[in-house]
Amino acid sequence: MATRRRLLSTCAGAGAALLLLGGCDRSPTDSTSGGLRRPNFAVGDVAATQPLPVSGQDVSIAFDGTKIYYNDQTGTNQLISFKPGNPPTLVTSVTVREVVSGRAIDLDAMAYDVTRDVIWAVEHETENVYMVDKTTGLAKFQFSATGKCLRCIGTYKDGLAFDAGDPLNPTDDALWWSYDVDWGVYKLRLDGSEIEHFDVRPISPDLASCGNSGIAVGGKLLYLGTDGCNSIVRVDKISKAFVDVLTLGQRPEDMECDPVTFAPKEVMWVRQFEDADHVTAIEIEPATCGLGGAPRPAPAKLTLTPPAAENPVGTQHCVTATVTDLAGNPEKVNEDAYAAWMFRMRPSNPGKRTNGMKTAASESVIDKMVNEISPAVL
Repeated sequence: MATRRRLLSTCAGAGAALLLLGGCDRSPTDSTSGGLRRPNFAVGDVAATQPLPVSGQDVSIAFDGTKIYYNDQTGTNQLISFKPGNPPTLVTSVTVREVVSGRAIDLDAMAYDVTRDVIWAVEHETENVYMVDKTTGLAKFQFSATGKCLRCIGTYKDGLAFDAGDPLNPTDDALWWSYDVDWGVYKLRLDGSEIEHFDVRPISPDLASCGNSGIAVGGKLLYLGTDGCNSIVRVDKISKAFVDVLTLGQRPEDMECDPVTFAPKEVMWVRQFEDADHVTAIEIEPATCGLGGAPRPAPAKLTLTPPAAENPVGTQHCVTATVTDLAGNPEKVNEDAYAAWMFRMRPSNPGKRTNGMKTAASESVIDKMVNEISPAVL
């Protein structure tokens, strides 16, 4: 069992309101203007437009919890990485080479695999899928997805997403795959054998008209990018039922989930082909974005100590919160969100010095607290 990471305690004089320091939206500065990002952006809104350190028209993007990875454009054979910000930092670039032959290769769609700490990627103008070392750029061939298509056109291969499935069962790991502007989306085992596939045309008019290009996994949803219709169609990963459409101004290609950069908010990074200088962050629902294809980890329990108490006026009232995961290991807690909850639980009329400070929480309130104060695992 992991060692205890943090307990948060909040204390206040009974009958006095708590002083809330900071806020719940402590996001980085906007990457275009340098000002603060909008604190209340909603699902489908553009959270940020991130400058790329090296410009280029391409379809690739991956995110490993710290850095974004991409290829600037065809012909350069580069794997570029950087930490999001304005300006981008920790910028590195390595040439991608096939392990056996040493041949330099161009990469199209990418997907970070948190289980193996590698990037899955497809070679440009081929169906060859590689496992790429994100530090050295060495690429090891895994399989060819030749024939895994319904329309089978398009030079780029911009649909690739890693899906860890059950985090306790590494044998069910899979890749979602699609040709550019194709009608078919395939779920493949890591050896390339097919698990299932479906036709996207009955799902929505955009997919019927433009086909599917980019793919990303966000919890129970698949994000399907229609690069000709400038939209992202979200479907249920199991039933393939239509959920909704996120409309963009440009052609969405490869996409990758990020529960870290804007925590506790979660976003989907979207590479848009016409925008050679930026990658766009679109907000998605909280607690749906697992890093590197993993399901979003949810704490099993939040414990308040004491769970209920009443203190005399003028005495100090302290509450300790412990958040644990499904295995009982302590989780890192968002301190601002926790402080905000303690502020909400203050006396309704703190100026009236009668019953002092009270703390009590129902199961439904505790569940809501857990969702807000426990950010993505870093």
